[in-house]
Amino acid sequence: MAKFQLLVRDEYGQTSIVDSSDNKLDLLKRGKKEVNSINAENALTDEDRKRNWEAYLVEFAPEENSESSGAIYAGKDGHGKNIFLNYNNDIEMLDNKTPGIIKIYLGELNKKNWYADDGRGREINVLSHPELTSKTFYYIRKI
Repeated sequence: MAKFQLLVRDEYGQTSIVDSSDNKLDLLKRGKKEVNSINAENALTDEDRKRNWEAYLVEFAPEENSESSGAIYAGKDGHGKNIFLNYNNDIEMLDNKTPGIIKIYLGELNKKNWYADDGRGREINVLSHPELTSKTFYYIRKI
């Protein structure tokens, strides 16, 4: 059976292992909890939180208003290409086959999932967006 790690890469490029498990969905939940803790569990107002978030986790949706496409972001390979894992069969996919609409999960605000936008209300849906640079991000890697 495959084993997975929840990893965090900080704004300085340092990577750390947060947790290991054979269940990638449990790691995904843990990653969401970590991101929510960083971005939403603080003394800032909701408006300040929206402007000053620090960490994210990449999610995918196959179409508008869908929960998930069945893929997990797995960081970058040695050549800088994005890697994605399939929920069901652990197959790695490279970024020329992005598995759905990218959504940048930031936590929960007012009991709703909170996703990154560009400050003008347009959701960020590319991993190369400038707003994502110098931010901490969580991802799951197959080991």
